[in-house]
Amino acid sequence: MTHHDHRNEQTPVAAQENRPTCTAFAVTAAHEWMEGDLPSLSQEFALWSAKRHGCDAGREASSVHAVMRGLSLEGHCLWADWPYGRPAFPASPPTAVASGIKRPLGTWISIPRPTISRVVSELAVAAVVLTLAFVPIAWSMAQKDGVIHDSVQSTVGAHAVLAVGSLPPAGPLPTTIIIKNSWGKAWGDSGYGFLTEQYFKRHIVVATILGRRHP
Repeated sequence: MTHHDHRNEQTPVAAQENRPTCTAFAVTAAHEWMEGDLPSLSQEFALWSAKRHGCDAGREASSVHAVMRGLSLEGHCLWADWPYGRPAFPASPPTAVASGIKRPLGTWISIPRPTISRVVSELAVAAVVLTLAFVPIAWSMAQKDGVIHDSVQSTVGAHAVLAVGSLPPAGPLPTTIIIKNSWGKAWGDSGYGFLTEQYFKRHIVVATILGRRHP
């Protein structure tokens, strides 16, 4: 496998705060990366678009598939036109959204329970959003160093993050996926984490691949 580290190509790490909006953050970060040097895009609009087109996974919760589908139909407005929480969903979009720029989404596909080698190979040319079963203790223990170890503890729902690279095996650690989380820069390695292959294999639910938008 050829390994890549795309952390220096990312927009700043953001914080979802105490809201179940990780899918909106992960997809928005993926879209920003694939667009390149553009202003930040709106997580709030990403959530709104998923709900507008039928997602009913709870008041604010949504799936990555629902967010991708909503943005495919609506485009993606700029963060400046709808900043996170100003106002918060279920509020309607601010007036600036109607007249503002909206960026089309690139092509995307979902791959249930992919292999880690598939994810690593896709990262050479695309963004990969991972939906993982969430083991609270594993992610809590990663607060300081960002290393998310395998755990057989009970899972609580799911968590979505953006894969931004991989590291080859080193010492006791096999292949590791570098992830961009949405819990602010105080978590992990300045907001990034390192998903061990063992956790990936046990807890991966689906990978959603987003390609670059072609003119």
